[in-house]
Parts: sequence; structure tokens; C-alpha cells
Amino acid sequence: MTEPTADDRAARVGKRALALLRQIDDLQAQIRRAECGLDLLAWHIFSIAYSASDSDPDTKPTPDEVKAFARQLRGITSDIKLATTYADQLVPICTQKNGE
Repeated sequence: MTEPTADDRAARVGKRALALLRQIDDLQAQIRRAECGLDLLAWHIFSIAYSASDSDPDTKPTPDEVKAFARQLRGITSDIKLATTYADQLVPICTQKNGE
């Protein structure tokens, strides 16, 4: 078996670097989607809190609306876990060196 040439090694390193860049791009896109969901949820929290403090009964949320919102809030844990998982996956990808 012949020894790999410098060109062979460079080609492997180049392919690996491109694969790592694709992985990083994919993970960053997933993190951005999770962040957008959390931003939207934060806006809903503000909106419900503001409406609940209103003295006008026509603009106050109903108990069912508040319950539905509470269900949405319980879902935030999974969004945060997902964003954390994606961020954690970036660490080993970013620290890999030339296929090591």
C-alpha cells in the first residue's frame, strides 16, 4: 500500500473542513429557529400580562385563554433544551482539527 501524498492528505482535510462547516451551518440554523420561537413566546408573555392587568373586562383574557397560554409556557422547556443541545453539539465540531 502506498503512502498518501500531500495532495491526498490536503484533499481529505479539505473535505473534512467542508463537512464541518456544513454541520456548523445546520446547527446554527436550528439554534436561530429555536431563538425565534423563544422571542415569539416572550412577546406573548408580555401581551398576556399586559392584558391581564387591564381593568376593561372586554380586553382581559378569559380563564381559558390564560390556561391555553400556560400550556404554551410549559412547552418552553423543550425549546430551551433543544437550543442547548444544538449549542453543545457545536463545541466538539468547532474544536476538531484536521480529522483528529
